[in-house]
Amino acid sequence: MALIDPVLLGVTLGVVALTLLVVFGLGTRVRRASTRVQAAVGLLASAAERTLNTVRTVRAANATCREEETILGHAARARTAGLQSARVAAVMSPVSGIATPGAGEAECLSVLGTVNLMGLVGRDERGLDAEVGPNGITLSGGERQELAEHQLLA
Repeated sequence: MALIDPVLLGVTLGVVALTLLVVFGLGTRVRRASTRVQAAVGLLASAAERTLNTVRTVRAANATCREEETILGHAARARTAGLQSARVAAVMSPVSGIATPGAGEAECLSVLGTVNLMGLVGRDERGLDAEVGPNGITLSGGERQELAEHQLLA
């Protein structure tokens, strides 16, 4: 191809390089956003559990307002992290099809089995050909996040 049309070869290589940069850059952002969400939700859960386990002490010490503020702060941080993750996932959606355009049915089923999402295939009689979205099967936020992360690894 270099002998026939070097300009076309250069453009093709440039597009491939740009596509790889976008996919890997967004993959890194998805991973970071996912980690932030998990950490924020973990802190929220531990604060709520700690408060519930020590509810008598909290009430006796008149610390209800302080504990409420702590939990609300963790909830706000978890919400912010979730929104950031959703924004990254929204940007990633149009690009994610680039990562596995030639994957066969066996590869897709293998990935779904590996990430414990085989139940998605059974939700619709069309299996892997089922449409996902408003007119098809719906995914929870966690399922969308899992698919986006593992689609990059496929």
